[in-house]
Amino acid sequence: MLHAGEARARHTSCGRETWEDLRLAEYFPDFVWADDVKAVYVNSDKTLIIAAPSKYNRANVLKLIKFFGLHYSIREI
Repeated sequence: MLHAGEARARHTSCGRETWEDLRLAEYFPDFVWADDVKAVYVNSDKTLIIAAPSKYNRANVLKLIKFFGLHYSIREI
């Protein structure tokens, strides 16, 4: 739930082709694509970047959540 004045941060993932289309190298000139990196996550302000994990397990998802400073809760169903 958002409160008055609170903005929701947005993040997107992109591959190399989208990286070029969005001209993200202008925002991250020091980023080098490693051979094993297929995609990256970038925040909407284009200030944070992280390589997408090769596997989406609990540890890697928690790493992404922490990196972007997202608020979350886990419910068992």
